[in-house]
Parts: sequence; C-alpha cells; structure tokens
Amino acid sequence: MSGKKKGTIFVIVSVFLCIAAAIGGYKGSRYIADRITVKAEENAERAGLFKPSASAIENGSNTVDDLDEKISPIKNNRPSSVIFVTDFETGKIEKLALEIIDTINMSAKYIYFDTDISYTITPALYRKLANGNVLLPQTVKLKELYGYYGADTAFEAGRKIVGELVGKEIDYYISLSKEYAPEDFMIERVTALGLKELHTPHENRLSDIPENEDSILGSYGEKLKDSDVKTVEAPVIKRNESCFLDVSGLWEILPESP
Repeated sequence: MSGKKKGTIFVIVSVFLCIAAAIGGYKGSRYIADRITVKAEENAERAGLFKPSASAIENGSNTVDDLDEKISPIKNNRPSSVIFVTDFETGKIEKLALEIIDTINMSAKYIYFDTDISYTITPALYRKLANGNVLLPQTVKLKELYGYYGADTAFEAGRKIVGELVGKEIDYYISLSKEYAPEDFMIERVTALGLKELHTPHENRLSDIPENEDSILGSYGEKLKDSDVKTVEAPVIKRNESCFLDVSGLWEILPESP
C-alpha cells in the first residue's frame, strides 16, 4: 500500500473517531444534564418551590384535596370577593358582604354592609361605569345596584363600587338569587359549610372567579372550623335619613394587607 493511500485512510479513520467521540460526548453531557435537572426538580419539590403547570392542574393531575399553598393558583394570600344576594322579583340587593379568606392564618371573615348605604362614586369611576349614560346616578344606594346597571354589568360594576367605597381592591364577585343563597349567609352567621356553599357553582349563581381558584377557595370550607369563620357588620353613620359607611371604624375590622 502506497504512502498516499495510507495517509488517506488515516485521515478518514481520524475523522470517524472524532465524530464518534463528539457524539458520545454530547450524549454523555445530555445524560448528565438531564440527571442534574431531574435532581434539581426533585429537590425543589421537596423544598416546596416546584409548581406544576396550569395545564397539569386543569387536567386533574392534582385534585383540590392535594392542593396547598405551594401549588395554589390563588393570586394573593387574602383573596376577597363581594357577595350579592338579589331578590330578582323586586330587583333589590338584599344581602351584601365582603368575604376575605386568609390563607396564611387559615381563617375567613364576612363583613356585612347595610344595603341602605349611600355612596357618591368618584368622577373617574363614574365615567367608566356610566359610559355616557346620563341616567345612571353618581350617588348610589347599594341595594339598588342591580336596578341601576341591569343583569349584564350590575355585579361587576358593584364590585368596583364597593371596592372604591371601602378603599380596597376586591378581587371577585359572587351573585346569588335570594332563593339559592346559603341559609347561614342570609342570617349573617356564615359557617365553614356556608363558605363551601358560596364557592359551589350552580345555575343560579354568577361569579367571575376562575373555576380552579373557586374550587380551592371552596375547599377551605372543609379545612376550617366554624370558629375560624367570623361575621361582622360594617359600621355605619345614619344622618338625615341616609346611611353612610363609617370608614374610620371599617379599618379596625378589615384584615391588614399581606
């Protein structure tokens, strides 16, 4: 075999060996990287840092009973909802309460508002809610909210109005027909079971709470004792046959921000 042929064969063999070495090195590094990733995820999960994707939760890989704070999609530690109970025959709001669930201290509070409260909406919010309809009043009574805005927008508008009234952004609303509201909510003695019922969807209930978060909030009704659920009345000032919220007294019963 000539020296030229030997040189050619040597080059081919060398190139082949380099390619084989590169492939082997790549696969080996990938294997090591994958093992490191898996190990890191296992350690993170044990430490409570790993959160499964939303699709995994939606597909049922984690049931409500399995969910806790480390994988909960609840966007804050004290989610709040304004709850309306409406007599649709008269169009009046009969019961209105602000629900605040404290997922840190495992408690819940319902602050009931006298629906005769009058409130003058700020010009900025009024412009948004009226949207050019001059027939909508700027000074509203809570019990008339459904009559002012109608079925399509009443409760979303009510959520914003009550939020401005109390000086606290409210996350969601729940609207119930008078006939289908939990009994203990109607007598202002909400229990843990009542909390669960408020977050149980049915055809006579409207809410803008995402389904997965609604289920998790409802599950607190199974985790809390009745003694963990408090109901209080928002303080009011009655003047000239009108009823106004006593904001100074409200700060004493609203939970501190997280």
